[in-house]
Amino acid sequence: MKLKHIELFGFKTFPDKVRIQFDEKISVIVGPNGCGKSNIVDAVRFIAGEQNLKELRLKNMNELIFNGSASKSKNVSSVAVAKGVFLNDGEIDFKYKDFSEIMAERRHYKDGESEYRINGTIVSYRDYTNFFIESGISFKFYSILDPLKISSILNYKPEEMRLLFEEASGIIKFKNQKKVALRKLENTNTNLNRIQDIYNEVEKQEKVLKIQSEALEKFKKISEEKRLCEFVLYDRSRNKAILSIDENKKTAEKFNTDIQNFDNEIILNENLIIKEKTYFDELNEKFKLAEGNKNKLIIEIAGINSDIKYAEEKSAMLNSEKIKKENELKESETFKSRNVSKLEDLKNKKEEFVSVLKKNKEKMLFINNEIQQKRKYIEEIKNEIEILNDDILTTIEKSQMLNNKIAFNKKNITAYFSRISNSEQLIDKINQETIGDEELLNSKNNLINDIQNTLNELENKLRSKNEELDIIIKQTEELRLAHNRDEKELIELKLHITRLAEFLEQHEGFSEGSKKLLSKSDEFNISGSLGDMLEVSGGFEKIVWEAAGCKLETIFISDIEDAKNAAAYLNLNDSGSAELYVLNNNGNKSDGVNNIDDADIEIKNLINRLGLLPLRDKMKFINFTEKYKENKNKDNNKDNNDVNNAENKDTYPAQFNSIYNYSIIEKLDFNFYYTENTNAIFAYIKNEGHFPKINIISQDGTIFLPSGLIKAGRDKKAENENILLNKNKLVQFKVKISEIEYNINQKISEILIKENSIKEIKKETESIKNNIQSGKMQKLTEENDIKHIGSRIIQSKERLNIIKKELENIITDKNKLDDDTEKSKQELNSLEVISSEQNIQKKEFDKKLIIKEDEFEEIKEKEVKLRIELSSAENNLAYLNKEIGNIELSIKNGIFRYNKIKNEINDVNKTIESINENIFLKKDKINNLNIKLIEISDSIKQLDSDLEKIKITIEEKTLISGKLKREKNEAEKKKDNALTYIKMFEEKLNELNVFGFTEEEEKYLNILNEKNEEEDKFQNISDQELKKKINELKNEIDSAGNINMNASHEYTEVLDRLNFLSSQNKDLNESISSLEDIIKKLDTVSREKFNSDLNKFKEKFNELFNFLFGGGHADIVNVRSKSSSAGVNIAGEKFFSDNNTITDLSINKSNTADTSGIEINVQIPGKKLSGLNLLSQGEKVLVIASLIFAIFLVKKSPFCVIDEVDAPLDDANNARFNKLVKEVSNSSQIIIVTHNKKTMEIGNYIFGITSKEPGISKVVSVAMN
Repeated sequence: MKLKHIELFGFKTFPDKVRIQFDEKISVIVGPNGCGKSNIVDAVRFIAGEQNLKELRLKNMNELIFNGSASKSKNVSSVAVAKGVFLNDGEIDFKYKDFSEIMAERRHYKDGESEYRINGTIVSYRDYTNFFIESGISFKFYSILDPLKISSILNYKPEEMRLLFEEASGIIKFKNQKKVALRKLENTNTNLNRIQDIYNEVEKQEKVLKIQSEALEKFKKISEEKRLCEFVLYDRSRNKAILSIDENKKTAEKFNTDIQNFDNEIILNENLIIKEKTYFDELNEKFKLAEGNKNKLIIEIAGINSDIKYAEEKSAMLNSEKIKKENELKESETFKSRNVSKLEDLKNKKEEFVSVLKKNKEKMLFINNEIQQKRKYIEEIKNEIEILNDDILTTIEKSQMLNNKIAFNKKNITAYFSRISNSEQLIDKINQETIGDEELLNSKNNLINDIQNTLNELENKLRSKNEELDIIIKQTEELRLAHNRDEKELIELKLHITRLAEFLEQHEGFSEGSKKLLSKSDEFNISGSLGDMLEVSGGFEKIVWEAAGCKLETIFISDIEDAKNAAAYLNLNDSGSAELYVLNNNGNKSDGVNNIDDADIEIKNLINRLGLLPLRDKMKFINFTEKYKENKNKDNNKDNNDVNNAENKDTYPAQFNSIYNYSIIEKLDFNFYYTENTNAIFAYIKNEGHFPKINIISQDGTIFLPSGLIKAGRDKKAENENILLNKNKLVQFKVKISEIEYNINQKISEILIKENSIKEIKKETESIKNNIQSGKMQKLTEENDIKHIGSRIIQSKERLNIIKKELENIITDKNKLDDDTEKSKQELNSLEVISSEQNIQKKEFDKKLIIKEDEFEEIKEKEVKLRIELSSAENNLAYLNKEIGNIELSIKNGIFRYNKIKNEINDVNKTIESINENIFLKKDKINNLNIKLIEISDSIKQLDSDLEKIKITIEEKTLISGKLKREKNEAEKKKDNALTYIKMFEEKLNELNVFGFTEEEEKYLNILNEKNEEEDKFQNISDQELKKKINELKNEIDSAGNINMNASHEYTEVLDRLNFLSSQNKDLNESISSLEDIIKKLDTVSREKFNSDLNKFKEKFNELFNFLFGGGHADIVNVRSKSSSAGVNIAGEKFFSDNNTITDLSINKSNTADTSGIEINVQIPGKKLSGLNLLSQGEKVLVIASLIFAIFLVKKSPFCVIDEVDAPLDDANNARFNKLVKEVSNSSQIIIVTHNKKTMEIGNYIFGITSKEPGISKVVSVAMN
């Protein structure tokens, strides 16, 4: 066998899954110190089942699990997994020899749990290590060699050194076989002693039961006669009581019919009463409602009448007030007419004075106007003359100034034109720059908005992805935890299934004879055991198993010839005993006893009385016919797999049909009935005085046999051998495994999906983060650009405003100059015209002034005369105005009072009209309400009449109902009397049940009674004489004392048991003899093999020693062990029983010669003989290398691991060492861990171990070919 590759996951410094493929010859592992090279060697040890913490370089087992890296790039693992795949060349004969590749896998979890698997199947640690022992791969003593192992081997005690050579010679498996054989021998001796004790006890029971069986027969005869007498007395009394019960039942039935009729009439009458009362209640409600409506109408009419009366009183009061107002109006009109006449006279006088005064004033006004005009005109002429003189001078001055101004403005206008042109060009340029900057600013703002929107979307997406990632990671962790739990549960279930399958396959708990026959089922055409064929309903496995006992070992065999051959085999080979059931045997046909319909009536009544359930209803046979057909088909035609062809169709035994009818249960004496109430069975036995005539088993496992035997209690240890329970468990476990495996696969798929989702989300998250970062940078750049452009636009606008203001000022100034110049020219022209006109006007004004002064003096005289006339007229007019004012005020007050009275009269008229209209409407409403009141009163009278009629009807029906009830009570009394007589006679019948006759017993005794009546035995015997005879028989039974009711059955069982114990005693003695022979053979084989291999080891050790040291001598010698004593076997292990005494001295004494230890002696050339511990480190390496390689070359071990043992060797020794390694590699696979370059050169495959980061190892491999 070769180590093809190892796989590591979460193991020490290998967090990720890594596969290391080894060459079939020499593989070299190199790398710097601390990179994890030796962890690969530890992994090989771990795979091989090593549990020693020192060998694995650990403080505790959890240090195997990867614990994270310093950079935290890897998470802590929860499990350390190491797998080794071995190539099987098929040369070794062991359990897994048929597999071309064998995978050994070991896991260690953080909670301390470990798993061991071979080819994916979980196995126990013992089976796991046995694989390495059986395959010839030894890791314990010599297959893994390191400096620590070299020091350890050199310090071995003789006993430990012997163990190394025992492992090398391959006798460990013989030692293990001997342990098992000694354990079985001890158990067999114990069983033999127990059987002898039981045989002695049963033999004593047989003598007692024989006497009890004879007494039982006599007891049964007396009991039967007593029971018959009781039955005759019981039958007579019962017949009398039944006759009286029948007569009274007829009477009770007649009265019962009468009562029924009365009940029907009463119910009918009561229904009519209820109906009438319901109608009465409805009418009564209507009556009350009508009364209420009538009262409401009366109250409403009274209220309206009151309102009409109040309105009429108010109308009369308003009419009286109206008359007063009309009188006041007339007086006011008379006063007004008097004042109007007087006012007219005064106004006429006033008009006369006003006319005169007006004329005088007009004259005065005209004169004053003329005076003023004349005076003003004169003044104006004078002023105009003065002004005209000034104007003439001013006009001359202005003309000179305007000429100067026009010349200056012309120069300034030319300069303004130049400045305006320059400003307009500069404005156009700034406008163009500003428009460009504003467009750029808008595009930048839009770009920033787009970037911000994109950033918001990315941040929302990132937040969503992070939340999704957290959820998926949490779900993944939960799935991993659930997956680990399921895997652990699956491992436990598979282990249980393996144990159960092995238990069922090997028929543990069966006798040796049954086991041997079942192992040769094909040879003897055996279909299987009853336990194999039987399937039991859930919950009944223990009960059926306890009821069946050894019957489950019954073997079904095809025909009598096969049974004969099987019996001959058992007897000839002393192979133990077995019970056989021949299927193809007409004598086994069903006689119908198992059919409950054909069973004895007494048993049927007993089953019903005790509430028993046939246990066979909870059982069925499975795969029986198929197994039989397979066996028959093998005999007829081994190549034909179709058992349903025409040739074989009619060849199956008829017993198959009967098996499915459970007749086989009857034949095997396995017909039990099941009860849940154990106390009911005990009560039955106590009351009846005997056991039931059927086999009964209770829920707690208590068995009641007709013989009187009770089996109680359960053997908890023996329950583990319950084949029925284990079969059901096996099915349940397989179903559960399917469910768990399905769940595991589902969870693995979900985990992979989740992990892929996590990777995708993380990838998307990184991409989103990068996009957000670049977006933010772009946004920042654009914002800076916007600030710069905005600042530039503001500066341009400010500059533009300044230039525009300057331009406006220039244009304004220029326009002002133009206007001023034009105006100056116009003024200059007008001044010239004015100047000529002024001279002409001056001459005209001088002439006018003289004429106007003369006219003014004449008008002044007329003014004085007119002033005197005006003063007299004004005094008269003032008096008249005062008188007129007083009269007009009086008239005005009279008009105001007249209008007020007129308005008040109009308001009173409107109020009176409204009141009259309201009175009319209310009177009309009263008429309508009176009509309605009359209708309601008529309805109330009708309802009152109907209510009286219904009252009379209800009273009549109530009287009829009372009469019917009295007649019914009379009938019930008569019926009760009849029932009382029936009850009395039934009690008499129940008193007769004290005899306790079952239905079957009655039939049986009735037949006997009829037979006795024919013989006139009880014909003339009175009841009193029968009672006397019953007492005499009872006394006779009592005088017999305690009788064992099951004595006959127990006596038969005891005889059978004695025969069975004798057979068991013989089988156990044969087993002891066989085990002793096996132990002696194992001792002989192991001793011979060890001595033969040890001599070969000596020769090869000396040869290799001479090669490595260039001479000298090496030897392997036996030495007497100081600790050797009786009871020590060839492996130095003691075999003591539980009481610390040696199991078999004769066997162990043969081992005393093999308890010696082993030492190695070496003589290095040129040195004196000295202890191994005094050798240098290099010499120690060469000594152990020659010893270990001698073992490899002799035993051709599969492979060897060498971990940095060549470090102390110089170049010459290293060359010889490498040459030896090459030689060993021709027959064994070599794995070397080294720093030596010369050693590296011999490798066919080199693995480089590096540490890509602290605490994590990486493997790089190179093929040297």
